[in-house]
Amino acid sequence: MKLTFTGKNIEVIINQLVLIDLFNKEKNIDERYEVNFLKNSVYNLLFGKLMTFNHYGDMICKNLNNGDTCVTKVHPCTGIFLKE
Repeated sequence: MKLTFTGKNIEVIINQLVLIDLFNKEKNIDERYEVNFLKNSVYNLLFGKLMTFNHYGDMICKNLNNGDTCVTKVHPCTGIFLKE
């Protein structure tokens, strides 16, 4: 885990993988997936009116049975609460 504080926000990066086993005997499903965590940041933790959580980065989901890979890109929120 990597923790970075830049004055405006705290960024947390977890460098671990999650293994998900899908098993259903009736439907003959036996699959295993490997998924990584997204980057997380918290804005306005010390100063500010509203504390905001943000999740962003590439989430890679890999099927370990056949090697298929899905990459989902999550963009950081830039809405009414963030000025960036």
